[in-house]
Amino acid sequence: MRAIILTSLITVSLGTVNAAVYKCESDFGVNYQDSPCIGYKNSKKMTMTPIDPKIVKQAQAKLEKELKQRQVLEQQRAEAERKERILRALELKASAAQNLAYETRMQTYAIDDNTRALDRLTLYRNQDRGGVVFKSY
Repeated sequence: MRAIILTSLITVSLGTVNAAVYKCESDFGVNYQDSPCIGYKNSKKMTMTPIDPKIVKQAQAKLEKELKQRQVLEQQRAEAERKERILRALELKASAAQNLAYETRMQTYAIDDNTRALDRLTLYRNQDRGGVVFKSY
């Protein structure tokens, strides 16, 4: 896009080398026009110099090179963002797995506590009946 605009501006400026350009200054800013300034506080006729076609081609080549570099950088940035999203998803998945393992461990401890409590209750009940029963696992 910048190359098209630059080429258009250069083409227009090459075609209007002999045209007069006036710089007109006012309280509201600067205005450039092709006729003498009327009603402006400062007026100056600008001299135009022709642009060398070699310079134009060099500028276009430089612009194209910079656009290609920008595209490569944009692709690299997009790839880095994609990898970052994948990494974040893996981190969340690992965190969920750790939470699940923790909850499972807590449930196992609770089951073990309940099992011991039932064993004690069974032992006390059997002692009340006069016998002692030991369970082995």
